[in-house]
Amino acid sequence: MANAAAKKAAAAQKNATSKFLPILLALNATHAFLIYQRGNLSTYRIFMIILQWILTYVAYQGIIQDIAQNKSTTTTTTLEKYKLAGGAWLDLLFLVLLSQFGSLLFHRHEVFMDLILFLIPLFYGLYHYIVKHWNGSGDGESSNQTQDEDTRKLLEERRRRRSERRRQKRMS
Repeated sequence: MANAAAKKAAAAQKNATSKFLPILLALNATHAFLIYQRGNLSTYRIFMIILQWILTYVAYQGIIQDIAQNKSTTTTTTLEKYKLAGGAWLDLLFLVLLSQFGSLLFHRHEVFMDLILFLIPLFYGLYHYIVKHWNGSGDGESSNQTQDEDTRKLLEERRRRRSERRRQKRMS
C-alpha cells in the first residue's frame, strides 16, 4: 500500500510540475521584461526582483509538495476531495504576484506594494496568534487532540470494515 501511495504522489507531483512551472516562468519573465522596458532598474528593484523570484520558487515547491502529500493520502469525505491544493503556499504565491504586478501598475508607490509581502503575513500571523490565545485554547493542543481522536476512530472503523470484508471473502 505504501508503494502505491508513493506512486500516486510521484504522478501527482509530475502532473503539477508540468502545469505550474511554465505558468510561473512566464509570469516571472513577463515581470522582468516589463521592469526592463520601464527602465527603472535600481539596486533596490533588482534586490526585490531576486527576493520575489526566491519567494516564487519557495511557494512553487510548497504547492508541489502539498499536492503530492494530499494525493498520496486517501480522502474520506467529498469535501476533502475537492479542497484547493496548495494551501498557504498558494496564498504566498498570490502575494508575490500581487507585489510584482502591483509595483508595475502603481510605480509611484512601489515600495508600498513591496511591503505587502511582509505586512500581510505578519498581520495574518498575529491575528491567528491572538485568536488562538484569546479563545482559551492556549497552544492549540485541545483542538489537535480532538482531531487525533476523530482520526483514530475513523481508522478503527475502516479496519473493522476491512476485516469484515476479508472474513466474508474467506467464508464464500
